Amino acid sequence: MLDRSTRPGVRRGTSHTAAWFQLVFATGAVALLVVGAWPRALVAALLVPAMFAPALLGRVVEQRLPTHLAVQLGCFIAAGPFAGAAFGLYSALPGWDKLVHADSGVLVVSAGLALLRGRSTRWPRLLLVQGCAMAIAAGWEIVEFTSDTLFGTQAQHGNTDTMTDIIAGTVGAAAALVAFAVAKRVRPPGLPV
Repeated sequence: MLDRSTRPGVRRGTSHTAAWFQLVFATGAVALLVVGAWPRALVAALLVPAMFAPALLGRVVEQRLPTHLAVQLGCFIAAGPFAGAAFGLYSALPGWDKLVHADSGVLVVSAGLALLRGRSTRWPRLLLVQGCAMAIAAGWEIVEFTSDTLFGTQAQHGNTDTMTDIIAGTVGAAAALVAFAVAKRVRPPGLPV
């Protein structure tokens, strides 16, 4: 169970961060509704509850998660579903999709390392975090495929798009892990210290 002294900090940091992003998403939803783009307004409105994820995750794992994780999630959601899908940035900037997918790998690594905080960060655990990022990238593409098939959305644009999205998420995660390893001087087994 969480120590009572850490609970308010978890709520305050992630809740305040979430509230700012929720305000932006709700305002965007209203603006889209005003101009008659109700399907895109619905997308923006659905992002408001998504910002509760870091606080809920902290409660589930009974661990205080860093506020930067909520900031990173908010930026990821703002770049992807909000600016990219609801406000059309995916169409306006062709490379935007790959940047968002790369950032998803960074986000998964940040969450994984936050959950591992205080535990050993030896290479097998870091590789597990990388594997999780790759699995989530593949899972996301399965969701897009299912949505395209069942609801007629157009999230995927062929096999090349799907595979480069997965690769972008994988590379983003690997880059984040390398940066972490360099910063913490975590070395693979067999290399001199």
